[in-house]
Parts: sequence; structure tokens; C-alpha cells
Amino acid sequence: MKQYWKTLVIVLAVLLSIGSFYVKNAVSASSLPQFTFVKESGDESEIMPIVLEGSFDRSGHFGSAESLHISNNRIQYSSEQSFFEQITERYRHIYGIRDLQEKYPSFMRGKWDPASFYEDKDVLAYAAIKEEGNSEKKEYSFNISLLDKKKGEWNDFKIEIPLKKSILFMSEVDVQLIGRTLKVVTEQDFYTNSDFQPKEVHVYSIDLSSKKIIADNLIFKNEKAGSSFINYQKLNEINIRNPNQYVVYEKYHLEEGTDSYGNKTMDKQSGELIAYNLETGKQETIQAGTINDSSYTGYESFYDNSSIYVINRDTEKLEIETHDIKSKQLTNTFEFPTVPSQMPEDTNTRVIIKNNRIYLYSADESYPRQTQQPPGLLVVSDLMTGKKLYKGKLVAKKGTEIEGILRIHYMEIK
Repeated sequence: MKQYWKTLVIVLAVLLSIGSFYVKNAVSASSLPQFTFVKESGDESEIMPIVLEGSFDRSGHFGSAESLHISNNRIQYSSEQSFFEQITERYRHIYGIRDLQEKYPSFMRGKWDPASFYEDKDVLAYAAIKEEGNSEKKEYSFNISLLDKKKGEWNDFKIEIPLKKSILFMSEVDVQLIGRTLKVVTEQDFYTNSDFQPKEVHVYSIDLSSKKIIADNLIFKNEKAGSSFINYQKLNEINIRNPNQYVVYEKYHLEEGTDSYGNKTMDKQSGELIAYNLETGKQETIQAGTINDSSYTGYESFYDNSSIYVINRDTEKLEIETHDIKSKQLTNTFEFPTVPSQMPEDTNTRVIIKNNRIYLYSADESYPRQTQQPPGLLVVSDLMTGKKLYKGKLVAKKGTEIEGILRIHYMEIK
């Protein structure tokens, strides 16, 4: 028995620490606001896919911010999470593939990035870049997996990527299947000794029968001429797994200058959207007035297989323009009010287009404040018509209100 006493002491210590962990956290969470969405109009089922993550900072308490998670209109603070939930927190932002993990657990083992997948009714394809070697000599390859959904069978293979020059970093940003050819869109950053960051966008064509790369097409490339720069930024795909014959980038021109203090500045001069057709190799250029605005960035706009949804914002409203890719015409414009802020730079407005819906969350997160923080605004609208399907506010339940600032850092749609 003596040989086991140390083990028993350790087990008891662990059990006591876990117990105190849960008691302490339960008490901590019970004193925090219980935020929930309160409907003003529409159907409450529209907000069920929405996931928000952020923090609540008690006013006047240095370092007192606590992380929180809102899903299915229920809030959970980090102090309420189990040991397991806290350990797996870093895998939370994978809603784009969680359904695949549940349907095809064996196939999905070790596969994480939503940009690496393509899916149709018959096939689930995966293409990820693997980096090997050191900074002096890096080698890259594609790890390919193809799942036949009907048979439940898949095959894996690896293809070396031939490179013409040394690369600093390489990543896949989209995968599409056209016939028996897998198209993998990659972004490549190169070594540089200047402020200019060389970057190229390539489309690799992989023949699935021979399991070989049959084409490497350079479609976009950052450029510098004197004090002028041309850069490219990929727009968001509404559903990156879906079949899509296009990949869309914003091409924007920057001019280097100096401000009144002699500091270097980069001023946007113009911009345009370019839709590259993965089937034909042709490009379509879409012009829109808002794209030339110095505040516009392609980070916030979306596209699917037929349209580009250009998002532009100011201090009072958010505007969404729908552009048809083939006709290059503006087909719709919708405006949505946003929450005004004491300091405009602290207005937090997040928008996601998915499920034929426009999801918009807006809040005033400025601090310090002269007045109590107003509720966050949530609007869900139909993508085709702009009709509001839900409107509500994010408020603390009665009796749980305390002074502090709610900040939302992340929004996702399941």
C-alpha cells in the first residue's frame, strides 16, 4: 500500500484543485452581465446561426476583462468553461468545417483550414500546402485527398511543387474542381530587403488522372514603379467550399508620400475588382465608385459564383452594392443604419453574407464614456431583396446589469 500513497495524494490534490476551479469560476461568472438578444421585429430563429466572441471589461477595474462566447442566443464566459473547453479554445473558429468533421470524421482527421476544401454532391476534395526545409532552402508540396461520397472511399497523394525562385511563405486560398482538374489558388510572398513586399497569386492545375501539375498560371503580381505601388487583396467567398468558377481580387493603387511631420504615408489613388475565370483563364474587371474611396478595403466584401457584394461604410450607415460579374452591372444597393459612437473610430460594425442572408452587428465600444454604453444592434436581412428578417438589440438581462464595456471581437455564422 505504501507504494501507492504518493499517487493517491496527487489524485486528491488534482480533484480538490478542479473542484475549487469550478466553484471559483461559477462565483465569478454569476456576477457578470448575462447578455442576450431582445427582438424588436422579425423571426428569432434567424439569429440561431450567429456566433459572437468578445469580452466584458468592468469599468475602472484594470485587467478585469473576461472573454465571452454567445451562440444560440446564450452567453458563456471563459470562467464558466471546463478544462477541456479551455484547452480546445483555439479550435473554436472552425465553423466552416465542423459539419464535415461530424459527417466524415476519419477523412477529416488532421484537416483544418476551410480554404483547403472543395465540395459538391459527389466529391469532397482537400488540397493543402506542406512546407519542408529551412530558411535557406524551402521545399513545398501539395497534400491531396479526394473523398467519393457515395462509396465512402478516399485516396491520398502528394505532389511536389516546382518553384522558379525562393519563397518566403506560400498558402492556399481556394480549391476548385473543374472536370478532372483540381485548381488550387495560392498566394506566395518572397524575400525582400525593402519596404516593398513582393507577392504573387498563382493558379495550379492538377490533373487527377496522372496526379501531376499540368499548369502554373501567374494571375496577379504586386508591382512597384518609383513611389507608386499596385497591390492585390482577395475578397471573401460567401461559402469557400462551394463550386465557383471565379476567384475575385481587389486591385488597388497606392502612392507613397510624406505628411507634415515628415512621416511616410501610403495614399490610395484608385481601385478595381478583377474576377478571374478558373475555367477560361480570362479576367473580368468591375468598376464601382465606392472601390476608389480611400477607406474601402476588399477585406470586407464578398463574392459567389455570380455576384460581387461591395461593402462600404461611413459613421452613420453601411451600404452593400451587388454587382453581376458577367454583365458587370450594378443590380442592387441596400443601406443599413449603424450605431453612432462618441468616437467614430470605436464604432464596431461587423457584416457577414451567408445563407442568402446579410448579418450585421453594430455597437458603440468607445471608452472612457460619459454615458452608459448603448445596446449593440443586430440586423438580419434577405440578400436578394434587402428585406429585414430580424432586428434586435444585445442587452444585459434585467438584474445582471453592471457598469462596464462589452466588446465583440469576432462574428461567425454556423
